[in-house]
Amino acid sequence: MRKARSSGIPGIFAAIAIAGLLGCGGGGGQSTGSASGSSSGGGSSSGEGGVTQLSSPEFVEQGNAACAQQKSGASERLAIYIKVHKPEGLPEAELGKRALNVAIVSTAEAELAALRKLEPPASEKKKVEAALVAEEAAIKKGNKGETKLELPATENLFAASNRQLKALGLDKCVVSS
Repeated sequence: MRKARSSGIPGIFAAIAIAGLLGCGGGGGQSTGSASGSSSGGGSSSGEGGVTQLSSPEFVEQGNAACAQQKSGASERLAIYIKVHKPEGLPEAELGKRALNVAIVSTAEAELAALRKLEPPASEKKKVEAALVAEEAAIKKGNKGETKLELPATENLFAASNRQLKALGLDKCVVSS
């Protein structure tokens, strides 16, 4: 028997608050990838597929901007998931956890796709690829449900990629509280 008090609203707000702690909240920034006046002034040469190879500062700037842009959409993805799945009648705590899992994984997937579109400097290609492979592995585990995406477990799941992304200066691409 359902309690009349259970409107789902507190669970939804809790999920959104947790998403904000994980860096999935609205960034509020106007991150468009070419935030500075120089779109690719320091880029050296065309890489694969005609993509301009970026200098290290350009790669960091554009990578962080891309990740911030993806994170800014996470709250919306979270709200959509809750709206679509609320009629299923799940307890609000379970609905909130599932929505958060979807928001975390979908945001990480979107960030990974955005970073793969950038051409890192030749000197950093191996490090960047290692970080992206580690992120991809964490996403696969999250999608398979091998790890519950709750605060401590999420940080552990993404620990390897987080360390590598931070070392590259891609702080906005890290999943953490």
